[in-house]
Amino acid sequence: MLLLAALFLAPPLLALGNLARWVSRREKLYLVRGLAWLTFFLLCCLPLGLMLRAFWLARLESRTKACQANLERFRTAVELYAADHEGRAPQRLNQLVPDYLKLIPDCPLGETASYHLVVNRQKMPERYTLFCAGRHRVQPLLGPSPQTR
Repeated sequence: MLLLAALFLAPPLLALGNLARWVSRREKLYLVRGLAWLTFFLLCCLPLGLMLRAFWLARLESRTKACQANLERFRTAVELYAADHEGRAPQRLNQLVPDYLKLIPDCPLGETASYHLVVNRQKMPERYTLFCAGRHRVQPLLGPSPQTR
């Protein structure tokens, strides 16, 4: 790393020695310090920032997948409920606890009570929509699943 910094700084430092005579020694020192800070930023801070951004995006993606998995678990529980109740989906997710789910989980992105179940009782009581009302983009699930139709 030090060798890379020396190779990066060598041409500007050689050019400093050939500056015109009207540039004072103090100004040359400020220029060297500025180049040193620029080198530090380019070699250390910029790659660190890029790595942190990649880490943050990977973390967000994994939590979004966990939210999608929660919706799939809800779909399974709703279908089990419907099988026991003449094909009708529950009106609220709370009706699934404790028989079909141990508890209703919170969204992995830190939002509480973000999962919702919508059932159209008048037209098609067996059809439902599960979705997360969080800030992230997770596709809502329509039910019943294709395997049970």
